[in-house]
Formats: sequence, structure tokens, C-alpha cells
Amino acid sequence: LYNKSRLLAFIPPNEDFGLVPLESMACGTPVVAWDNWGPSETILNGVNGYKIKPYDLDDFADKVVKVLSDDELRFKMGRNAVSYVRRHFTWEKHIAIVEKALHGVD
Repeated sequence: LYNKSRLLAFIPPNEDFGLVPLESMACGTPVVAWDNWGPSETILNGVNGYKIKPYDLDDFADKVVKVLSDDELRFKMGRNAVSYVRRHFTWEKHIAIVEKALHGVD
């Protein structure tokens, strides 16, 4: 579904990490989400999606319309999203994080 979507409007207010936005971005679908918690760390504002001040419904709606009405912007953000996920969320990086956590366990 992400591959067929033009945009992910991610509205959970307090998502601790934001796996859904990352899945969307990995499929080339830009994200509009609240600038709060997890998505704040993975969305590069104006690059692979938009981060909106929490509960600013007008700005959220404006950014959704902006992405949906501008094919060039949407495709550019989608390409940037795929590139970002491939660079920052590799298996090697995930394994390194898990190994570090396991080494800290007594």
C-alpha cells in the first residue's frame, strides 16, 4: 500500500519511534507528521516529508495539499526518503545497536 500511496498523513500524537513513517519512506512515500517524538527524529522537514507543530491543523492540511498537488515535490521527497532510510537504517547499524545493548547486560 505504501508503494501505491502518494503521501502518508501520520497523525498519532505521541508515537515513541514511528516505524510506520519509516516503512512509508522506504517505499518512496513522503510523510506529513506531528513534530513530536519518534517521527521528529526521522523526518527531515521539507526534504523527505514535513514535520508540523503538534495540533496545528491548518499547517498540517496545507502541507498535505502541497505535497499532493505538486508531483515534482512529491517525487523528490520520495527519492530523498528512500535514500535516507537506506543510509540510516541498515541491518548492519541495527545489529551494532543490538550488540552494544547486549554487551551492556550483566
